[in-house]
Amino acid sequence: MSKSSATSTTSCPPLKPDDYSHSPVHYAVVLADHTTLSRIVAALPRLADPTQIHTESDSSLMNEPPTRSRPYSTAATSPTEKRPSTSLSD
Repeated sequence: MSKSSATSTTSCPPLKPDDYSHSPVHYAVVLADHTTLSRIVAALPRLADPTQIHTESDSSLMNEPPTRSRPYSTAATSPTEKRPSTSLSD
């Protein structure tokens, strides 16, 4: 088989930032906004020290209180608040 001497190029459609406005991370990537990406990454919770993890529960972020950077926790918002029961006997 002979190789073609011409190289083919595929053009990609231009990225539209408005298509990614639903996601701050993706929007910053499309705009190549390094400052915003750095701020978003800096706001993420730090990983646990791997030498301190001995069980699966040690690795869980759910054992920590919710923070502003992690608002979607399944933990109850106050000590007196009850979570919905998942039992079928209720």
